[in-house]
Amino acid sequence: MDFKSRQIISACSELQLMSESLLSALLAAAVGLSCGGGGSSSVTTPDFSISVAPASVSADVGTTTSPVTISVNPQPGCTGSVSVMLQGVPQGDAASPSSSFSLAAGGSQAITFSVPPSATVGTSSITALATSGSHSHKAQITLIANAIVRTYQIGSVLYLESGSTTDTARIGLQTSWGGSIVEVSLNGTNFVNEHDTGREVQPSYRDGSNQNYNPTLGDLFDQGTPTISYIVEADSLFIQAQPLQWDLTSYGGG
Repeated sequence: MDFKSRQIISACSELQLMSESLLSALLAAAVGLSCGGGGSSSVTTPDFSISVAPASVSADVGTTTSPVTISVNPQPGCTGSVSVMLQGVPQGDAASPSSSFSLAAGGSQAITFSVPPSATVGTSSITALATSGSHSHKAQITLIANAIVRTYQIGSVLYLESGSTTDTARIGLQTSWGGSIVEVSLNGTNFVNEHDTGREVQPSYRDGSNQNYNPTLGDLFDQGTPTISYIVEADSLFIQAQPLQWDLTSYGGG
């Protein structure tokens, strides 16, 4: 082999070594710029975690929740993107801006949930699933759909009503009978016999050893106990009354 041939072989060997070094550097850079990337199982890629805040939100049916912030928290060297999907969103509910999206490592996204008027009242569990390459992590979100609650007055009766577009429950308190419960209804069917003061729902302050002593909110003669005061708030009723003896004739009254 002459001198010129040896120079060519030496140059080719140096070029091959340079190519292998360059390829190794590119592979290392690719691994460092991903979260969980693929490739050989012997290569450990940077991981990440996912978090939600707050972990629980609620809304009345027909309204929207406050925001839930979903965040990707990367380990050192994790700089790629992470795909997030919300699983278990109740049928009819909607996640805004979307139930699936991508986040950069270290990024976050605020999500709200719209609860339709026809939604089932109760609690649902939603899973935020984050994946990138071979890594995946989950976080749980609790969504509570509340019934619509309102109060109002018709005549001498105060009402507390709760429900949705499909079901309505209502309680009625008769102020002329000291706040006796004259209605407990579901979808218009009243389960209380409110014919007179002996049939509605009311407290009884009977003395255990004296069966004649029995102050109530309505007496034997269909007369109601005086209502001292009452308060109607957005989601509650309060009545103050003075119970009277059920049968005044037992104590010489009339």
